[in-house]
Amino acid sequence: KIALAPDFTNLLAGALPPGFDTSDKQVAIVPNYRMVDKTDAKESAAYLPFLVEATRFFKEQGAHPFLLIHEGADDRALADRVVQAVGEVPIVRETNPIFIKGILGACRATLGSRFHGLVSALAQGVPCLATGWSHKYQRLFEDYEFPEGCISATEDPAQLREKLARLLYPAASSELRATLCARAEVLKARSEVMWQQVFACIDDKIAEARHH
Repeated sequence: KIALAPDFTNLLAGALPPGFDTSDKQVAIVPNYRMVDKTDAKESAAYLPFLVEATRFFKEQGAHPFLLIHEGADDRALADRVVQAVGEVPIVRETNPIFIKGILGACRATLGSRFHGLVSALAQGVPCLATGWSHKYQRLFEDYEFPEGCISATEDPAQLREKLARLLYPAASSELRATLCARAEVLKARSEVMWQQVFACIDDKIAEARHH
């Protein structure tokens, strides 16, 4: 009676908010305060410096990074501290999940710690790296055949910059996009099958109730 299926939000189409300007918002950095209060002391302490290092790198590369806040004042506080350390970087606060997906889909790359933000990016073939506070992040990236995309906030700065650079290299990013898009189609098909199973189960129960 138990079946495994992907996160079903991969089937939802995104849309950009009216008037959203992508010219200065091309690499999304999505913080998550759970990386501070749900991880061990070493990972927790490393998270803010990790965000600062990544944002600084993207800014130095002219990649137009911005901070995308999904929810919560704690996430916004992290974003504010990154801006204080790095300098002027746009902060976008958005709660509409359709707009969030549209924004992420328009990005050149993303670095995130919010699970559904990562699903939105991967399902649209957007190259991304993630830090996560539970096993579900690693499982997600394994589903997309990109397990190395799930990294630690304690990464050596030089190694981190190398991994971030791969998101921007045209050849590497194009290859990764192709892999992610191919896997997205497979996972979307599995989500469709899941809904068919759910509705078939509901129909069976309705028919059974009517019979009795």
